[in-house]
Amino acid sequence: MSTARLTAAALLLFALPATGQEPAPAPADDATALEATGWMVRVARMEGASVGVEDAATKVAATARAIADSGRIQSMSRLSAEVHELQRKATSARLAARVLDQPLD
Repeated sequence: MSTARLTAAALLLFALPATGQEPAPAPADDATALEATGWMVRVARMEGASVGVEDAATKVAATARAIADSGRIQSMSRLSAEVHELQRKATSARLAARVLDQPLD
């Protein structure tokens, strides 16, 4: 299951009340609905960014372990590319955290 689908499923699950039978009632007015939707989008972005960081870090760790176990540096270019990807994903996660932390308008 893709990260987007997993996030959407989690958000739908959170929308269910404790009984798990019917979705929670819609907010009373449009402003409240937009605020709730904005918050859910921010949370989904943060969750997606954190999953991306975790995946990239796992790749870096696996490559580093393979280099250490082999005693050769033949995979250093791959490790370098994976570290750059991890840095990009960490930057994305920082930006998502800043947006999540900002007050909703």
